[in-house]
Order: sequence, then structure tokens, then C-alpha cells
Amino acid sequence: MSSPPTKSQVNKAGKTLRRHLAEAQPVLDRDRLLQAGRVVYAFREAHQSPLVSARTGLASCIRSEQATVLLLTQRLKRLETIFHKLTREPRMALAEMHDIGGCRAVFLHRQDVDEVAVRFSRNSLIRNGRPDRFIDYITSPRSSGYRAVHIHTRYQERFVEVQLRTVLQHAWAIIVEAVTSATSVDVKNGAGGQDVHRYLTQLGTRWAAHEAQLGPATAPERDWMYAALETAAKELTELVTETG
Repeated sequence: MSSPPTKSQVNKAGKTLRRHLAEAQPVLDRDRLLQAGRVVYAFREAHQSPLVSARTGLASCIRSEQATVLLLTQRLKRLETIFHKLTREPRMALAEMHDIGGCRAVFLHRQDVDEVAVRFSRNSLIRNGRPDRFIDYITSPRSSGYRAVHIHTRYQERFVEVQLRTVLQHAWAIIVEAVTSATSVDVKNGAGGQDVHRYLTQLGTRWAAHEAQLGPATAPERDWMYAALETAAKELTELVTETG
């Protein structure tokens, strides 16, 4: 496509692909299906420049706060993941999917997360001087045990999601993704049984308490974290395999 698709074109393409992927009303018109795919691809690519701007703004905030950042990344959501989310959340309009473009920063300390979150939220590049949505999953964790700060904002009229985590919060999320990949059980999105998710909730609570008390700053703390990661990954994999 020579220019980015309109909002109505994006939502129409999303509906077409959702019907096809859900198999309740498969789209048999191949040309229509291909056109919908092209629209979604163009919509995804239109987030590339806004994503670069968001990362640049986030990096500036990190420097200004002199925060200790361990990881700063950006990514466009894979097409496969976009399609999966369309079927998982049937009421979501594709044009309102806020995390197609995403940045993530992982910090050594909780204080760094808080300070960068405040500064980024006030960043002059953000539309109207404030984010569209600020979600503090550290103060109020998800029922799964997930913790982080999410900031949804817009650059060049495109939504970008910024995730800010401590190193232990990031480790928790990585374990969930790794176990999901290793076992083919979609633990990340709720599969795996009550015992699995009870374990994850307790793990998140336990690590949050540890982090609040000490913080993974010293060499012994790093050794503790690596051992805790290995143990948690092994225990969770075994639990998912048993409950399947």
C-alpha cells in the first residue's frame, strides 16, 4: 500500500481476519483475505517511526534520571501474535490495539522505575502532555502475579506501549514466556490449570517482597537471583507438564 490504511480499513481487515481465524465464519474469498492481510501488515509497519520516537524519548528520560537500566528494547508485534490477539479478544477493534509498537526498559531498582515513569509521562512529545493510559501493575499486580508499569501513549497518531520493569519483574515474565514456549501450554494467557497460576502468583509475591527488602544490587543478590530463576523455571515446567 502506498499510504498507511485508514482506521476504518484497519478495523474492517481485523474483522475479516478474526472471522477467518476463528473458523466460525471462514473467509473463502482468497483475494479478500489477502487484501486484509496486506492492510494489517501496512498498519503494523506504520508503527515503525512512532516506535523509534518513543524509544528515543524513553532513553532521554533514563539519562535525565541517571537511572541504572539493564535492558532497553523496542519491537513491533509479530503478525502471528496480532492474529492471535484478535481471536483472544473478540471485542477489540484492531485500530485500538495499543501494543503493536512496544518499548521495554528493565531497571536495577524500583525507584528507577518510578522516577522514569513520572518523567516519561510528562514528556513533551506525548500528545496533550500526558499518556493516554498509565497502568501501575506494581502497586496493583495482575491476578497472575505480573508486575510492571505500562504507559500507553501516541506518537504520530499511533499507539505505542512502554513497559517499565525491575529485573526481578522481568525475570518473572521471562520464565512465563519460556515455559509457554517449552511446553506449548499458553501459560502466559491463562492456560495450565489452577496450580500453575497459584504458583506464579505466589512467586511474584515472594520476589516482590524480597526486592522491597533488599533489591538485587550486590553480587550475592545476583547469585541469589540466578539460583531463584533456575529453580522457578524447573518447578514451573514440571508443574505445567504434570497438569498439562
